[in-house]
Amino acid sequence: MPESKPQREEVWSSHGTPELKVLTQNVDHNGRQWLQHIVQADGGNAGVVVVATLGGKFLMVEHYRPVTGTTLLEFPRGFGAPPDPRLSAEEQSCANGSRELAEETGIISLSARFLGHVWADSGLLGNRIAVVAVEAATQDSTQAVDGETDSHHWLSAKELTAEINTGRMCDGISLAAYSLWCAKPAERPEEPIGVSPAFDAPNTDRCDN
Repeated sequence: MPESKPQREEVWSSHGTPELKVLTQNVDHNGRQWLQHIVQADGGNAGVVVVATLGGKFLMVEHYRPVTGTTLLEFPRGFGAPPDPRLSAEEQSCANGSRELAEETGIISLSARFLGHVWADSGLLGNRIAVVAVEAATQDSTQAVDGETDSHHWLSAKELTAEINTGRMCDGISLAAYSLWCAKPAERPEEPIGVSPAFDAPNTDRCDN
């Protein structure tokens, strides 16, 4: 028998962008009881983060984050659109990823592949985040952008590792997405959906180099 949906009560909300809610849930687990607070954004819709590649390089954006007071190096990411009943969950994630990539960088995707979900903070935040691998059409923007990010760069795996080591790439969602991308090898060129086959070529930088 499937587990019943937990009962949650809304105790606070803010109708800004994004819309935020704080929910509470009475939890009884392994002999322990407590009141759990959950922060939910954008109606609970899944977010999306995009690992876009082209020619063995990763697309990164510079994004000023008021929370940290600094500009961080991240993968393009954002909130997903409300679920479309005509699409499967994976198709919806890929559509959200392609849209977010175009909005933030002006770069179009040739193909998209759903890798899985990550949680930014499984102890507090109630939105899961889809990780989508995208093969980019070009390195340069081909359409207008939404202005949310300052610029974008293409980095090799070694350059990306260096940015992680220096702490410039410290966004938890981007780091989790990179880990998931590394754990799931690219599909072969003959597959209809996949990331760039360049990562299967000899001497190409990968996560374990």
